[in-house]
Amino acid sequence: MISESKEKEKEIHGEDEVQEPPKPKEIKPYVPPVPFPQRLKQQQYNKEFGKFFDMLKKLLEAAVQNQGASIQNLEVQVGQLANMISRRNQGALPNNTEINPNEQVNAITLRSEKQIQREQDMISESKEKEKEIHGEDEVQEPSKPKEIKPYMPPVPFPQRLKQQ
Repeated sequence: MISESKEKEKEIHGEDEVQEPPKPKEIKPYVPPVPFPQRLKQQQYNKEFGKFFDMLKKLLEAAVQNQGASIQNLEVQVGQLANMISRRNQGALPNNTEINPNEQVNAITLRSEKQIQREQDMISESKEKEKEIHGEDEVQEPSKPKEIKPYMPPVPFPQRLKQQ
């Protein structure tokens, strides 16, 4: 009977093969959730902070070494300057003086293309003109200084001083 019913089902559905019943799903073992996930995150943060701290420590050590080298160079330079100063005669100026770089400037040209003479040139030209006018032999007499009047500031609020 059972075989006949299977044959009828095959004829109705048009199946020649026998289907096996579906297999039950695999059962996975139960894994309980982590009781305190923030503890795991804290451990991860501690590891990352440790790495960061190590890198920062290396950078600071390198900076300190660079500063030490710079300080040592400055100490050497200060020592050299001290030796140079101790060799110099006390109370005397050095023999090699520097030439004023402004003496090389002869003229100034403006945008309007006017030329401005230096003050020293103007003073020397005015002295030459005075010598030509008065003669080189004449000695100029100093002129009398003008009398200087004491300064009297204006009265503030003059309308108050008027008699009523």
